[in-house]
Amino acid sequence: MSRVGFSFAIMLIAGLIASTAAYAQTTPPAPPGTMAVPPELDATIKKDMKERSEKRKQLAAMRAECNKQAKEQKLGPLKSKQFVKECMAK
Repeated sequence: MSRVGFSFAIMLIAGLIASTAAYAQTTPPAPPGTMAVPPELDATIKKDMKERSEKRKQLAAMRAECNKQAKEQKLGPLKSKQFVKECMAK
């Protein structure tokens, strides 16, 4: 084997050993649900989630009403979509 080939083989082996050692030293990710959240932040998060949930329910009810009106007017698919969009903007 030539000196260049031998040097290349040594560098390859050294690189593999170094990368394996670096990978072995990384810390594993924390299991889900183990992060501590302060109580006041937890209450704020729950309040925000509840408000967003209520907002989604209101929008869903509004969309259902707009779809119902579009169906009663017997609009085609494109006009119905446009009607619902305008209705939701009100």
